[in-house]
Amino acid sequence: MKALVLIFCFFACLVFGKEVESEGSYSASNLTAEQLKQKALEEARNEAIRKAFGIKIENTSVSGKSETKDFLAQVYSELTKTETRGLITEEKIISESINFPEVGNKQILTCTVKIRANVEKLETDENLKLRLDLNKETFSENEELSFKVWSGFDCFVTVFNFTEDGIFVIFPNGLVTENFLKAENSFEFPDKILREVGLSLKTSLPQDNLTNEFLFAVASKVKFPFASKLAKKQGEFLFFETKDFVELNRWLVQLGKNHATATAGYTIGK
Repeated sequence: MKALVLIFCFFACLVFGKEVESEGSYSASNLTAEQLKQKALEEARNEAIRKAFGIKIENTSVSGKSETKDFLAQVYSELTKTETRGLITEEKIISESINFPEVGNKQILTCTVKIRANVEKLETDENLKLRLDLNKETFSENEELSFKVWSGFDCFVTVFNFTEDGIFVIFPNGLVTENFLKAENSFEFPDKILREVGLSLKTSLPQDNLTNEFLFAVASKVKFPFASKLAKKQGEFLFFETKDFVELNRWLVQLGKNHATATAGYTIGK
């Protein structure tokens, strides 16, 4: 009975965050309607977190005009924070509108988006140490990427790859299902044996001459595999669209303080 009570309390603490309504606006003369909407949505999400917990959100950007790049940069900024942070685990767009006021000789488009969001506070334990290293930081197109994970505690490791195409769960995967790592140990993926049988992580350049992507590693004390109804299989890996990042946020909140994270960014150019 005690075990059942503990399990109930664990999940009860996860379900209830703060539900808030927030609004975001963005104006520009050189963006498409969809790009404007994504910018306004980012502002609404930031405002939702500020309203819920008073946590300051700082936007960042990377080179390029793609809204996907800007969104990846924002997600990277949030995931690399080590202090307590708020994560949106549910969201619904209540309304959206675009106005076309003329300023001087220019037509400035302004998009306003209002959302209802459930925001959870995520706290991590600073005593749990995790390191994620890449074989290099700058790649050419179609070059092989590999990474090494080191943990200071017994854990189960999951590694996500944030790309312009979407988010891939690259470890564990269809070929390597065991993801337990003992304290003060490390592993490489793909290792020499896997590379010899033909498994490799090749970089790709979707459209532009330069793109920035990153890996995000999560080490959990408990075996609680990432699962999403929105994820689908692509080869040996799970894949879900970047806009569905709340699935990852929800999972991180469910892990509670029992996890540590690490990030590693890289650039792909021609």
